[in-house]
Amino acid sequence: MVNTLFRALFPAIFAAALGWVAARAGYVKRDQAQAFGGFVMRFALPCALLAAILNMSVSQMPTVGYMLCMLAGFLGTYIIAVLVGRSLFRNDLSTSALQGLLCAFPSMAFSGVPILTSLEGPRGLIPIIVGNLISSFVLIPVTLILVEVGLRSNAGTSARPFELLQKSIVHSAKEPIVWLPLLGGALKLCNIHLPAGVLQAVNLVGNASAGTGLFVVGIMLYGAKLTFSRELVTNTVLKNIAQPVLFAAVIPFFGIAAISHSRELILTGAIPAATTSSIIALRYQKYVTEATATIVASTLFSVVTIAAAIIMTH
Repeated sequence: MVNTLFRALFPAIFAAALGWVAARAGYVKRDQAQAFGGFVMRFALPCALLAAILNMSVSQMPTVGYMLCMLAGFLGTYIIAVLVGRSLFRNDLSTSALQGLLCAFPSMAFSGVPILTSLEGPRGLIPIIVGNLISSFVLIPVTLILVEVGLRSNAGTSARPFELLQKSIVHSAKEPIVWLPLLGGALKLCNIHLPAGVLQAVNLVGNASAGTGLFVVGIMLYGAKLTFSRELVTNTVLKNIAQPVLFAAVIPFFGIAAISHSRELILTGAIPAATTSSIIALRYQKYVTEATATIVASTLFSVVTIAAAIIMTH
């Protein structure tokens, strides 16, 4: 067990610490994290996901039950967080929607890849693929609609949720992290094989995603301020503890019998909050401070919660 924990957590901690040291020493600037993150999101991770799809058999591809289970885990956490924001903290609809996304959206691109692949091998990219699709086509569009409805309601104007939904889905579909894995799935189902040289090139770029993603996390942690509050603690508990517990609770209802599949779903829930939430908050200039603080706290606390999830699912 100690060896499993060390193998799963030490490489991730080392890569993130390296990013923090690089920012601390002035080798990279904190605002350069955006460029590194862009490389991961638009090039390295899409290639890694494409390679994962092309290298697996059709029988290994996620089932409908698996995808519905992940949808239930994400959406269930989202609804709980929105209700907590509205009832406990008296936040308006826009703020509560941003809070829901913050607590439901794991940092699969940066923290998820190295953790899951170190434990599950190439299979660990499956929850990344499914989770990214759910986030892109469900969580983010729903959040944008609720934020816009809330803002326009406060301003006394009417919103156009269906138009916003359409724009959000079209925008998501254009992202390489979405359409490239879908393309790989189509090629696999049609039994179309790419030349070995192409696969090697895709793997070469994709292999950079895990280390670079955590390096970005380390850069972003440097200089980040953390002010404790009741809302910060609640958000961190919802993301790091409640979401994996929710996954564990709903797994039996979707017929997921394989222990490895159950483990990867629970571990996905234990991954810290995604930086995408703070980017959307910054776009609307709402909940920015709370989102940034939650991401920092969730990332730091994830060392404990991921270790606990590994031990409990071993």
